Amino acid sequence: MSDPYFTNVVLLALNDNRASGTTTFYDQSDYGKTLTTYGNAAWSNTTAPSGMTTSGVFDGTGDYISAPDSAEWTFGTGDFTVELFFRTSTVSGNALAVGQNVVSGYGSFLVFRNAGNLNFFSSSNNSAWDIANTQLIGAISIDTWYHAAVTRSGTTFRAYLNGVQGSTWTSSLAPYESPDILSIGNRDNADYWNGYLCSTRITKGVARYTGADSFTPPTLPFETPLRYSYSSLGGMILGGSSSFDN
Repeated sequence: MSDPYFTNVVLLALNDNRASGTTTFYDQSDYGKTLTTYGNAAWSNTTAPSGMTTSGVFDGTGDYISAPDSAEWTFGTGDFTVELFFRTSTVSGNALAVGQNVVSGYGSFLVFRNAGNLNFFSSSNNSAWDIANTQLIGAISIDTWYHAAVTRSGTTFRAYLNGVQGSTWTSSLAPYESPDILSIGNRDNADYWNGYLCSTRITKGVARYTGADSFTPPTLPFETPLRYSYSSLGGMILGGSSSFDN
């Protein structure tokens, strides 16, 4: 079936199966954010989650992708879903998967690897992790593909790894309106991702996954019912559309 919430998707990156070695990344949401590549971040056919032929590879030493600050990253007290597929090559140290990157202080939201755990952080005031502090998404191992999701429904937050709830908590606070970039793969020019990232989707206004019951992670690639699509050779094809199971 088609994605009934596609108009709520404010970022859809690393989802378009571009040719291995390509260093250009696109936002496939209707917002079409400009994504900038740093370091050696590129598409790779070495490994990818089921349904994909390539994924983004990051070597842990300066590789990341960014999007400029935008009103779309301001969630307020509304519902949202942040999700992605990932594979780490190490469980040593820390690394950012996706979030509003900060050079100092606190971020509005971070999906962050602390050694062998994937956690969620969120601040309302840029001075404390008062919405979410090391909330567990799940324990992870190297060289394994996972789906991670964090949702807010009303005042209830839930975190899932491969469809299994890791933690749940409540807060009535709104995430900080950070002026920073949105970063995939780097925080503070230090916490670089070492491994692979794929199909990063942010949905504003919708909690896609709720409740304690397990769910099957969505099929890839995520649906992109756009008026355009991107070819594996790097060109933009106007007037096309595609539809995948979500």
